[in-house]
Parts: sequence; C-alpha cells; structure tokens
Amino acid sequence: RAERVLVTGCSAGGLAAYLHADYVHGVLKAAGAPLRRFKAAPISGFFLRHASLEGVPVYAEQMRNAFQMSNATGGLSARCVAAQGEEDRWQCSFAARAYAHVEAPIFALNSALDSWQTKCIFAARLEPGFPEQNGTGNGRCAAVPGWSRCSEDPEACNATQMGVMNQYIEDFKRDMLTAGETWRRDGNGAFIDSCHMHCEAQVDHAWSTIAIGGVTMQQALSSWWKSDSAAASEHAHTDCSYRTAATPHECNPTCSAKSGSVYFV
Repeated sequence: RAERVLVTGCSAGGLAAYLHADYVHGVLKAAGAPLRRFKAAPISGFFLRHASLEGVPVYAEQMRNAFQMSNATGGLSARCVAAQGEEDRWQCSFAARAYAHVEAPIFALNSALDSWQTKCIFAARLEPGFPEQNGTGNGRCAAVPGWSRCSEDPEACNATQMGVMNQYIEDFKRDMLTAGETWRRDGNGAFIDSCHMHCEAQVDHAWSTIAIGGVTMQQALSSWWKSDSAAASEHAHTDCSYRTAATPHECNPTCSAKSGSVYFV
C-alpha cells in the first residue's frame, strides 16, 4: 500500500540504491502499490573507479573479482547490463556506470573527498597474492608509502599532497556530471560536499549542519523531495576544493560537524 517511497542506503547500501532503485520501483508497480511518489537518495555510495596513487586499479580489480566469483550479473541494473558488451557487464558494479541508467528521480548525497575512498581506493594496495590471498582482508587501506596520515586526515597533507587530493575531488565531480544525462535530467538533484567523511547524512548533527551555499543537506533533500520535475540545476549543490598552501586546508567551515562521523562499508 506504499504511496510515497524513498529508496536510500549508506555506503554499500548507497551503491545498492544506484543499482536497484528502478528494480524496486518495478516490483512495487507490479504489486499494485498506489505510488504517488517514488524517488532514490543514495548516501556515500558513489565509489569511483579510480586508480590508486601508484597508478594501480586496486578497487576496480577488487570489484571485477567479486563480480566474477559471485556471477553477479543478476544483481546489477538490468538496464545497465543490457547496454554493455558481455566483457563489460561487470562495470555496472560501479555507481557511475549504473547512475547513467537510473530512470527513477535520484538525489545523490556524497562527499567528493569521501574518507573511505581516500584510504581504501586512492591510497590502497592489493593484498599480496591477490586474488588468491590468504585470510579475509579486502585490500590494504592507506597503505601507499607516505600517504597514510594524509589519506586519513587531509589536514595532515602537505601542499603537494593536497593538490593531489583536490584532483580526486575534480575526478569525482567529472564522473558524476558526465554519467549520461542523469545529472542534468529534470527531477534529479545532488548534494556533493567536500567534507572528509563517509555516510555523513546519517550523522544527526552533520545532516542538519553541513551546508553548501547556505543550504544544508537536510534542506536540500527536503526541497528536492517536495518538488516534482524541477530542473536538475535547481537541486544540484557542489562544494569547494581544499586550500593547498594555507591551513586549515578545509574550505567549507560547516564541515566541522564531522565530529562523530560514522563509517559503514
């Protein structure tokens, strides 16, 4: 009997929202749900397919291996899978590839300098012997020499490192803005902050405090939820890059709400 549905989730759950929002919509419609509003708002699920600081596709190799081991085609976006050649279907495991095929109205909540990604994608190394390694480890986060402290806390970065971290922010924005027409489609929106956090939308204080241009996450999502088919530009919020030489490096003062941040992966 659902009338108003918001599909969401944090971290892996956020990625699942990109992958399965349209499937959930289809199931509800087939069940005769009297839907008046159906939207998706994934939280911290836009994991980049990005090489590590050493130029190694650590995260991509992990995702490819997980796809092959679990024969995961049936667990991905059917629309995305149908648009790929057989050898490329595994790439629908990535939010950017799935995002391009989402038809439901969608509002992405994410940091462009996500704290899990800086450690476990950007500064990561594969386990020795991957993919036949012993144990249950899934990569070595913050393992690139000289980058452990910086990847865990941008305020520990030197000017050169901060410039590299800013490039990750730009790469994040590029991947999101160029994923098909989704970013520009009427009815969609996003709140892409630059706070070094993960799942910040699930932290009460951060949810109501972190702001871009004077608009908090809470206000941005609420405004988008209440709108119908407004231009995406009316609900798209993107944040600043960090200062490289000056300290603090953090450019958004509302990011101080990160105390008490949580990590769900």
